[in-house]
Amino acid sequence: MSEAARKASSALIGEVVGWSDGQTTVESDGAGYEDFSYNAVLAVKVQTARRNTAQRPGEIAYVTVYRGGELRIDGQPQGSEPAFASVEELSAAVPPGTRVIVLANPVPPASQLQTDTPGAAVVSEAQGVPQGATLIQPTPQGLLFQDETGGIDSGVADGESGWGWIPGNVPAPNSFAYLAAEVGRLR
Repeated sequence: MSEAARKASSALIGEVVGWSDGQTTVESDGAGYEDFSYNAVLAVKVQTARRNTAQRPGEIAYVTVYRGGELRIDGQPQGSEPAFASVEELSAAVPPGTRVIVLANPVPPASQLQTDTPGAAVVSEAQGVPQGATLIQPTPQGLLFQDETGGIDSGVADGESGWGWIPGNVPAPNSFAYLAAEVGRLR
């Protein structure tokens, strides 16, 4: 985990405060094909902050979390239902008070999205993020929640056991505490 944390501009340990709707983007080919990406915003009360300049202990960090997408062709959704989680479903799965580790980088501004990806546009901004707050995006393995056993659940990637972050001698119920201690040692 140390190497992954060193590549992130923010390494935080905190507690979930709540969820809100996040930014929605669409990529279009201009000929009827549209790919919508829906995000949520996870508000985290920071307890420990390492390797960053935007978040401090006691403050709220705002983390964008991909929650699914929808493909439309000629304005018609493809499939029976869009494949995304609601804010209510996310809140039920990861309720306020859940401990979390976040390894993240700042979300690029909408203007950079349009420059980097022609045909892409922000169609709705994130809600619940105060003006001037830095919205951060987890790295591929950078959103870990403490489960009811004291272990970890990933909010971004599957297959935590394959990452090699937890030594074999650390019992699963101690894995979150082990990683939190590792983040706490970062400078």
